[in-house]
Amino acid sequence: MERVRALLEVALVQHDQRLPLRGEFRIRTNVLLYSTKTFKVAPTSWSVIYSNKYKGEVSIPDNPIQIADAALYLESAKPSLGITDPYELTQTQFTAAVNLLKAEHPLIKKYWDLASQEISLFQNGAVVVGAAWPYQTSTLKAAGAPVNDTIPKEGATGWADTWMLAANAPDPNCAYKWMAYMSTPKIQAEDAISYGETPANTLACPIMNTLEKGGCAAYHATPRSRISRPSSSGRHRSPRVTTERTTALALLNGNRPGRRSPGNTKCPSVK
Repeated sequence: MERVRALLEVALVQHDQRLPLRGEFRIRTNVLLYSTKTFKVAPTSWSVIYSNKYKGEVSIPDNPIQIADAALYLESAKPSLGITDPYELTQTQFTAAVNLLKAEHPLIKKYWDLASQEISLFQNGAVVVGAAWPYQTSTLKAAGAPVNDTIPKEGATGWADTWMLAANAPDPNCAYKWMAYMSTPKIQAEDAISYGETPANTLACPIMNTLEKGGCAAYHATPRSRISRPSSSGRHRSPRVTTERTTALALLNGNRPGRRSPGNTKCPSVK
Protein backbone atom coordinates (compact mmCIF):
# COMPACT_ATOMS: atom_id res chain seq x y z
CA MET A 1 0.00 0.00 0.00
CA GLU A 2 2.91 2.40 0.52
CA ARG A 3 3.63 2.27 -3.22
CA VAL A 4 -0.05 2.97 -3.95
CA ARG A 5 -0.11 5.93 -1.57
CA ALA A 6 3.02 7.35 -3.16
CA LEU A 7 1.50 7.15 -6.62
CA LEU A 8 -1.68 8.74 -5.33
CA GLU A 9 0.27 11.68 -3.91
CA VAL A 10 2.10 12.15 -7.22
CA ALA A 11 -1.21 12.22 -9.06
CA LEU A 12 -2.66 14.78 -6.67
CA VAL A 13 0.42 17.00 -6.89
CA GLN A 14 0.27 16.79 -10.68
CA HIS A 15 -3.23 18.17 -10.72
CA ASP A 16 -2.59 20.74 -7.97
CA GLN A 17 0.21 22.10 -10.15
CA ARG A 18 -2.08 22.13 -13.18
CA LEU A 19 -0.21 19.33 -14.91
CA PRO A 20 -2.05 16.83 -17.14
CA LEU A 21 -2.95 13.59 -15.37
CA ARG A 22 -2.85 10.22 -17.12
CA GLY A 23 -4.52 7.02 -15.99
CA GLU A 24 -3.75 3.71 -17.69
CA PHE A 25 -6.92 1.91 -18.74
CA ARG A 26 -5.91 -1.11 -20.79
CA ILE A 27 -2.78 -2.60 -22.32
CA ARG A 28 -2.47 -3.73 -25.90
CA THR A 29 0.02 -6.58 -26.03
CA ASN A 30 1.91 -7.39 -29.21
CA VAL A 31 1.74 -11.18 -29.39
CA LEU A 32 3.14 -13.78 -31.77
CA LEU A 33 0.23 -15.21 -33.76
CA TYR A 34 0.75 -18.54 -35.53
CA SER A 35 -1.03 -21.23 -37.49
CA THR A 36 -1.36 -24.42 -35.48
CA LYS A 37 -1.26 -26.35 -38.76
CA THR A 38 2.26 -25.10 -39.43
CA PHE A 39 3.42 -24.99 -35.82
CA LYS A 40 2.45 -28.14 -33.95
CA VAL A 41 4.25 -26.68 -30.93
CA ALA A 42 4.09 -22.99 -30.08
CA PRO A 43 7.15 -21.01 -31.27
CA THR A 44 9.34 -20.03 -28.36
CA SER A 45 11.12 -17.08 -29.99
CA TRP A 46 10.41 -14.06 -32.18
CA SER A 47 13.14 -15.43 -34.44
CA VAL A 48 10.46 -17.11 -36.58
CA ILE A 49 9.35 -13.79 -38.10
CA TYR A 50 12.96 -13.11 -39.11
CA SER A 51 13.53 -16.60 -40.55
CA ASN A 52 13.86 -17.33 -44.28
CA LYS A 53 11.96 -20.55 -43.61
CA TYR A 54 8.70 -18.60 -43.63
CA LYS A 55 9.50 -16.22 -46.46
CA GLY A 56 6.33 -14.70 -47.88
CA GLU A 57 4.21 -16.07 -45.02
CA VAL A 58 4.83 -13.43 -42.37
CA SER A 59 2.66 -10.44 -41.42
CA ILE A 60 3.55 -7.58 -39.07
CA PRO A 61 1.95 -4.23 -38.23
CA ASP A 62 2.85 -1.19 -40.28
CA ASN A 63 3.88 0.93 -37.31
CA PRO A 64 7.09 2.27 -35.69
CA ILE A 65 6.87 -0.04 -32.67
CA GLN A 66 8.39 -2.70 -34.91
CA ILE A 67 11.72 -1.02 -34.18
CA ALA A 68 11.19 -1.77 -30.48
CA ASP A 69 10.11 -5.32 -31.33
CA ALA A 70 13.34 -5.86 -33.26
CA ALA A 71 15.36 -4.36 -30.41
CA LEU A 72 13.63 -6.58 -27.86
CA TYR A 73 14.57 -9.64 -29.91
CA LEU A 74 18.16 -8.43 -30.34
CA GLU A 75 18.48 -7.88 -26.59
CA SER A 76 18.65 -11.67 -26.25
CA ALA A 77 19.84 -12.67 -29.73
CA LYS A 78 22.83 -10.31 -29.71
CA PRO A 79 23.71 -9.49 -26.09
CA SER A 80 26.92 -7.81 -27.27
CA LEU A 81 24.77 -4.85 -28.34
CA GLY A 82 24.05 -4.19 -24.68
CA ILE A 83 20.34 -3.43 -25.17
CA THR A 84 18.56 -3.01 -21.83
CA ASP A 85 15.49 -1.08 -22.98
CA PRO A 86 14.00 -1.51 -26.49
CA TYR A 87 12.61 2.03 -26.34
CA GLU A 88 15.86 3.77 -25.39
CA LEU A 89 18.55 2.80 -27.87
CA THR A 90 22.00 4.10 -28.65
CA GLN A 91 22.72 4.88 -32.28
CA THR A 92 24.50 1.53 -32.68
CA GLN A 93 21.58 -0.35 -31.17
CA PHE A 94 19.07 1.59 -33.26
CA THR A 95 21.00 0.86 -36.44
CA ALA A 96 21.12 -2.86 -35.60
CA ALA A 97 17.33 -2.93 -35.11
CA VAL A 98 16.69 -1.09 -38.36
CA ASN A 99 19.05 -3.41 -40.25
CA LEU A 100 17.16 -6.42 -38.87
CA LEU A 101 13.90 -4.94 -40.16
CA LYS A 102 15.48 -4.34 -43.57
CA ALA A 103 16.60 -7.96 -43.70
CA GLU A 104 13.10 -9.03 -42.71
CA HIS A 105 11.41 -7.03 -45.48
CA PRO A 106 11.65 -9.74 -48.21
CA LEU A 107 9.96 -12.20 -45.85
CA ILE A 108 6.85 -10.08 -45.32
CA LYS A 109 3.61 -10.95 -47.08
CA LYS A 110 1.79 -7.92 -45.69
CA TYR A 111 2.48 -4.96 -43.44
CA TRP A 112 -1.03 -4.67 -42.05
CA ASP A 113 -2.72 -1.38 -41.14
CA LEU A 114 -5.93 -2.89 -39.77
CA ALA A 115 -6.46 -5.95 -37.62
CA SER A 116 -9.04 -7.14 -40.16
CA GLN A 117 -6.32 -7.37 -42.80
CA GLU A 118 -4.26 -9.80 -40.76
CA ILE A 119 -7.36 -11.76 -39.84
CA SER A 120 -8.12 -12.25 -43.55
CA LEU A 121 -4.54 -13.32 -44.26
CA PHE A 122 -4.70 -16.07 -41.64
CA GLN A 123 -8.19 -17.13 -42.66
CA ASN A 124 -7.19 -17.71 -46.27
CA GLY A 125 -3.83 -19.30 -45.38
CA ALA A 126 -1.74 -16.56 -46.97
CA VAL A 127 0.38 -16.24 -43.81
CA VAL A 128 1.32 -18.68 -41.05
CA VAL A 129 3.00 -16.44 -38.49
CA GLY A 130 3.04 -12.79 -37.54
CA ALA A 131 2.97 -10.07 -34.93
CA ALA A 132 -0.58 -9.41 -33.78
CA TRP A 133 -2.90 -8.38 -30.96
CA PRO A 134 -5.00 -10.79 -28.88
CA TYR A 135 -8.02 -9.37 -30.72
CA GLN A 136 -6.97 -11.12 -33.94
CA THR A 137 -6.49 -14.38 -32.08
CA SER A 138 -9.90 -14.33 -30.41
CA THR A 139 -11.64 -13.29 -33.65
CA LEU A 140 -9.93 -16.02 -35.67
CA LYS A 141 -10.62 -18.68 -33.04
CA ALA A 142 -14.27 -17.67 -32.90
CA ALA A 143 -14.40 -18.23 -36.67
CA GLY A 144 -12.85 -21.68 -36.29
CA ALA A 145 -9.43 -20.81 -37.70
CA PRO A 146 -6.55 -23.06 -36.54
CA VAL A 147 -4.48 -20.40 -34.77
CA ASN A 148 -3.06 -19.53 -31.38
CA ASP A 149 -0.76 -16.89 -29.96
CA THR A 150 2.07 -16.72 -27.47
CA ILE A 151 4.48 -14.36 -25.78
CA PRO A 152 7.92 -15.73 -26.68
CA LYS A 153 10.85 -16.06 -24.30
CA GLU A 154 12.16 -12.60 -25.22
CA GLY A 155 8.95 -11.00 -23.94
CA ALA A 156 6.68 -8.65 -25.85
CA THR A 157 6.15 -4.97 -26.44
CA GLY A 158 2.84 -3.22 -26.01
CA TRP A 159 1.24 0.11 -25.33
CA ALA A 160 -1.31 1.48 -22.95
CA ASP A 161 -4.65 3.06 -23.76
CA THR A 162 -5.16 5.83 -21.22
CA TRP A 163 -7.64 8.32 -19.85
CA MET A 164 -6.29 11.86 -19.89
CA LEU A 165 -7.35 14.65 -17.53
CA ALA A 166 -6.65 18.14 -18.88
CA ALA A 167 -4.58 20.40 -16.64
CA ASN A 168 -7.38 22.98 -16.51
CA ALA A 169 -10.37 20.64 -16.54
CA PRO A 170 -13.44 22.50 -15.17
CA ASP A 171 -14.75 19.48 -13.22
CA PRO A 172 -11.77 17.34 -12.14
CA ASN A 173 -13.78 15.51 -9.48
CA CYS A 174 -16.13 14.15 -12.11
CA ALA A 175 -13.14 13.01 -14.15
CA TYR A 176 -11.63 11.32 -11.11
CA LYS A 177 -14.89 9.48 -10.47
CA TRP A 178 -15.04 8.33 -14.08
CA MET A 179 -11.45 7.03 -13.97
CA ALA A 180 -12.16 5.32 -10.66
CA TYR A 181 -15.25 3.64 -12.12
CA MET A 182 -13.46 2.53 -15.28
CA SER A 183 -10.61 1.15 -13.18
CA THR A 184 -12.80 -1.19 -11.12
CA PRO A 185 -12.20 -4.92 -11.65
CA LYS A 186 -15.68 -5.63 -13.05
CA ILE A 187 -15.55 -2.90 -15.70
CA GLN A 188 -11.94 -3.73 -16.54
CA ALA A 189 -12.89 -7.39 -17.02
CA GLU A 190 -15.89 -6.63 -19.22
CA ASP A 191 -13.88 -4.23 -21.36
CA ALA A 192 -10.95 -6.63 -21.73
CA ILE A 193 -13.16 -9.47 -22.94
CA SER A 194 -15.14 -7.20 -25.26
CA TYR A 195 -12.19 -5.31 -26.72
CA GLY A 196 -9.61 -8.08 -26.69
CA GLU A 197 -6.94 -6.34 -24.65
CA THR A 198 -5.18 -6.75 -21.31
CA PRO A 199 -6.75 -4.96 -18.33
CA ALA A 200 -4.55 -2.57 -16.37
CA ASN A 201 -6.09 -3.80 -13.12
CA THR A 202 -5.02 -7.41 -12.53
CA LEU A 203 -7.87 -7.83 -10.02
CA ALA A 204 -10.03 -8.16 -13.14
CA CYS A 205 -8.56 -11.61 -13.83
CA PRO A 206 -10.96 -13.77 -11.77
CA ILE A 207 -13.94 -11.95 -13.25
CA MET A 208 -12.58 -12.37 -16.77
CA ASN A 209 -12.40 -16.11 -16.20
CA THR A 210 -16.09 -16.19 -15.25
CA LEU A 211 -17.02 -14.23 -18.38
CA GLU A 212 -14.87 -16.37 -20.65
CA LYS A 213 -13.14 -19.56 -19.60
CA GLY A 214 -9.40 -18.95 -19.55
CA GLY A 215 -9.94 -15.27 -20.41
CA CYS A 216 -7.21 -13.99 -18.12
CA ALA A 217 -4.51 -16.12 -19.73
CA ALA A 218 -5.93 -15.62 -23.24
CA TYR A 219 -5.41 -11.87 -22.96
CA HIS A 220 -2.05 -12.22 -21.21
CA ALA A 221 -3.22 -10.60 -17.99
CA THR A 222 -1.33 -13.02 -15.77
CA PRO A 223 1.56 -11.61 -13.68
CA ARG A 224 4.05 -13.88 -15.46
CA SER A 225 3.52 -12.21 -18.82
CA ARG A 226 6.47 -9.98 -19.62
CA ILE A 227 5.22 -6.86 -21.34
CA SER A 228 7.88 -4.28 -22.06
CA ARG A 229 6.70 -0.67 -22.12
CA PRO A 230 8.52 2.67 -21.95
CA SER A 231 10.12 3.64 -18.68
CA SER A 232 11.91 6.84 -17.75
CA SER A 233 14.33 4.78 -15.68
CA GLY A 234 15.54 2.90 -18.74
CA ARG A 235 14.29 -0.42 -17.34
CA HIS A 236 11.39 -2.65 -18.28
CA ARG A 237 8.23 -1.59 -16.47
CA SER A 238 6.28 -4.52 -15.12
CA PRO A 239 2.50 -4.95 -15.23
CA ARG A 240 2.56 -4.67 -11.41
CA VAL A 241 3.41 -0.97 -11.61
CA THR A 242 0.43 -0.46 -13.91
CA THR A 243 -1.84 -2.19 -11.41
CA GLU A 244 -0.63 0.01 -8.58
CA ARG A 245 -1.17 3.17 -10.59
CA THR A 246 -4.70 2.04 -11.45
CA THR A 247 -5.39 1.39 -7.78
CA ALA A 248 -4.09 4.87 -6.95
CA LEU A 249 -6.45 6.39 -9.48
CA ALA A 250 -9.31 4.42 -7.97
CA LEU A 251 -8.61 6.24 -4.69
CA LEU A 252 -9.02 9.59 -6.42
CA ASN A 253 -12.74 9.66 -5.76
CA GLY A 254 -14.25 12.94 -4.59
CA ASN A 255 -12.61 15.78 -2.68
CA ARG A 256 -9.40 15.53 -0.74
CA PRO A 257 -9.01 17.95 2.20
CA GLY A 258 -6.66 20.81 1.38
CA ARG A 259 -6.68 20.17 -2.39
CA ARG A 260 -7.88 22.86 -4.73
CA SER A 261 -10.97 21.47 -6.47
CA PRO A 262 -12.63 23.98 -8.79
CA GLY A 263 -15.85 23.36 -10.62
CA ASN A 264 -18.84 21.14 -10.03
CA THR A 265 -18.39 18.54 -7.27
CA LYS A 266 -21.73 16.85 -7.96
CA CYS A 267 -21.42 14.39 -10.82
CA PRO A 268 -24.04 12.21 -12.51
CA SER A 269 -24.31 8.88 -10.73
CA VAL A 270 -22.54 5.97 -12.41
CA LYS A 271 -24.31 2.64 -12.26
